[in-house]
Amino acid sequence: MRLRWLATIALSACLCAPAAAEETADGIHLDGATQQSNWPWVVNDGEGNRWDLMPNGSIGNGNGSNSYSGAMYLRANGSEFSANGTAALSKDGREIEIGPWSIGSFSVWRRIYIDPKSGYCRWIDIFENKTEQRQTVTLDYRSMTNYPMTLCQTSSGKVGAPTPQDWAIATGHNNTGAEAMVHVYSSESSKVRPRVTYSAGSNQLRYAFKASIGPGKTFALCFFETQHKQHPQAVAAMKAFDPAAELRKIPLPLRMIIANMGARVQMIGRLALPRDGKNDQVSLANGDQLMGTLLNKTYSIETIFGRLDLPAEDVVGMARPAGDDPQVMLALTDGQVVAGKLLSGPLQLTTVTGSKVSVEIDRLASASYRLSNEKGETFPALPSVVVLRGGQRLAFKPQSADLTFQTAYGSFKLDPADVAALHMDTPDSGLHRAVLTNGSTLTGLLTAKSQTLALELEKPLTVDIALIEQMLFSRGTPASAPQWQTAVVLRNGDRLFGSIAQATIPVQTASGSISVTPQDIDQAQFTGDEPASVQITLRSATSVNGQIAIETLQFDLGSGMKLALPVSHLRSIAASRQTTPPAADSPAIPGDDLQTETPDATPPTKGLRRSIRMRSATQPVTVPAVPKIGG
Repeated sequence: MRLRWLATIALSACLCAPAAAEETADGIHLDGATQQSNWPWVVNDGEGNRWDLMPNGSIGNGNGSNSYSGAMYLRANGSEFSANGTAALSKDGREIEIGPWSIGSFSVWRRIYIDPKSGYCRWIDIFENKTEQRQTVTLDYRSMTNYPMTLCQTSSGKVGAPTPQDWAIATGHNNTGAEAMVHVYSSESSKVRPRVTYSAGSNQLRYAFKASIGPGKTFALCFFETQHKQHPQAVAAMKAFDPAAELRKIPLPLRMIIANMGARVQMIGRLALPRDGKNDQVSLANGDQLMGTLLNKTYSIETIFGRLDLPAEDVVGMARPAGDDPQVMLALTDGQVVAGKLLSGPLQLTTVTGSKVSVEIDRLASASYRLSNEKGETFPALPSVVVLRGGQRLAFKPQSADLTFQTAYGSFKLDPADVAALHMDTPDSGLHRAVLTNGSTLTGLLTAKSQTLALELEKPLTVDIALIEQMLFSRGTPASAPQWQTAVVLRNGDRLFGSIAQATIPVQTASGSISVTPQDIDQAQFTGDEPASVQITLRSATSVNGQIAIETLQFDLGSGMKLALPVSHLRSIAASRQTTPPAADSPAIPGDDLQTETPDATPPTKGLRRSIRMRSATQPVTVPAVPKIGG
């Protein structure tokens, strides 16, 4: 029986937490101390089951000749995974990484781990898009059992073929000498599950995915296999298997890019919070995990702009930086992140076993609330947010910002309604970059040495400009913005959309001087040795070669912004193609990087609370909720 289903998910780019000792700097790949080159690689798991891995990452036979007849083969875009015969081997000898293998636009690695306590083998297959364009990859996994699979029970308790609600199956044969297996291809909370091909009495099991991944992005798929003497043992093991608990053994940066296991690492700005739909979670600095229910009613924190008393219902979670940093970062239900010294004492937790635990803040790595309608995976949009270099994301009233912006073409008092973003760092220049709502980018400097911003938390924030990473304003082009007519690219990489604000452009050609009407230009390239040398293609398909005979070109960005652009600064001019101007750069929040086939849509999330109740040191205040940035 073939099961087909479709939905779409989004996966954020990895933002690394401290990596384990044997991880590479990005926390995704294994930095092996030795190389494995003798195959098969044979290791027993914690229950004594034999796993014999081949150079392509597949299983040979498993437990003797009674389990598999070759399994977990991977094909990408029709080609079988292969590598150069060596693999990185972890120092404890429990994990290997094979690759990279190049297939078209992708590099592929296979990380395979044999658990020393539980009885399983785990695959994490990593796919990196090497290009600057979105790419699609079709993946096919094939496993064969030694005996036909005459017995099958699904994770939902059904006997027979799996349904879209299932995330694993236990298969076996009624021959008492045949091994039984559990095949875990997703998790109960995951939105992404493969198309499964299973037929009773066959010895083949197949998973299929089709994924679209953004330029330069990486995603991963994770699978578990277990071996058992009899089918009832396999069914019991499947019921007891907890993918979320096993995923916590995986380094956070790698866990964050796993698409099919519902890894539930939520990014709020740069803050990574492990979350699931069943329990609140507390992670300790020593690596221990506590699951249960957080009991704290209020969180008091001393920030750089004053004390906040935050009701627990307005907090998504918190994390403490590694080392001796006493600060705690708190994520709020509207997407803001505040930081400071936590004044409200230890965390109180009732664990899943019923015991009460008190966790001092200096022992804490992170704490987060379970996913719920009130504390979901998405946030309302913040119309304007300042991102500080320490990671705080604070909503502010845009009219309170001093947006005097000095450029090579003059000084402008930017209107917040015309600005999508201000980025304080530009590569190799130390300048600032303004992204306007019509898509234009303009390099310059905010002239104010500091900003005093009226926060939506009803407190003022005065901060040195050097401590600001970016300021993000309303998203998209206002309805009143004029349609841009011409695109100009400058030699520093800036792109300007608007119109040439002069009647004609004089050009000195080999046969004399001519005047070109800006509306007649289809495109112009400044490619000669002389800065004013230009090749112009007119809409009539006529070409004009020569030199611009003026020093500056008048350009109108709209909203009263007119620039005198030195001709020596121009790289190209192009007429409008009647397309929507590019969106402004987005902040570091989850984006639409990965799209895959998956079973069922997530139920709609109910509206979040419409206010966040904050308390100053002297009196309570009420802050209206504001829309979220991004989307």
